[in-house]
Amino acid sequence: MVLVSAWILLIAILLLACLLVVFAGAFLYRVRLGWSRAHAPFVPVGRWVLPQIVRTLALKKSSVLYDLGSGDGRVLFGAYDSVPEASYRGVDHELLPYYVARARARYLGIPHERVRFMQRNFFEVPLADATHVFVYLHVNLMDLLLPKLERELRPGTRLVSCDFPFSAKRPTEVIDLQSGNRLNQRLYVYEF
Repeated sequence: MVLVSAWILLIAILLLACLLVVFAGAFLYRVRLGWSRAHAPFVPVGRWVLPQIVRTLALKKSSVLYDLGSGDGRVLFGAYDSVPEASYRGVDHELLPYYVARARARYLGIPHERVRFMQRNFFEVPLADATHVFVYLHVNLMDLLLPKLERELRPGTRLVSCDFPFSAKRPTEVIDLQSGNRLNQRLYVYEF
């Protein structure tokens, strides 16, 4: 009986040690990527708000939409369903949501030339060809991103932000979503 209890205790300790190694590895991976206030964790927009986001983006067949912090790609997939002729680019530094988005695109049979995902820091991705941008980023990140957007986006580019406005730029439109939640309450529309 004592021998069985010792084995159970040993297995429990080994499992705990394995979990500790996994979490330490994930933490070090984030540190290596520079995860800080310049990066956001994956928090998806609610599925119920996707149709409103797509309507607000006002995409055309010639549009090029960038989702900065694209996560699992749900905004891009919703937009693709609405306007499949447009081009879509998802940029996210998180590894797991990136692979989920790519696997989902492949499963849905979406052509790679229409919807592409990049596992990169969006501060390093050129945005000169963007006609539309979607972001769901904390206000600190929004403010860090604004100078890049003002430098790189061409005049007339439409940006839609869920929940978080820029501190130093006034939106052209604010849409209340009436969610009743703490998240997904407003869309802020900007024209660059």
